[in-house]
Amino acid sequence: MRFLSVPETLVETLNNIEDLTRLKQLLLETIRVNFVAEFETLIQDNSSGEN
Repeated sequence: MRFLSVPETLVETLNNIEDLTRLKQLLLETIRVNFVAEFETLIQDNSSGEN
């Protein structure tokens, strides 16, 4: 809701994350980023290869 529009690839990435703790952490991270691109970078940087 914050960014109104996000790339479909980001939506797919988030939909594939099954770790509830990680999803909660990412939700909190949306508060501190200013742009969708920053959030995408966070997801890539923190990617552990696990769902």
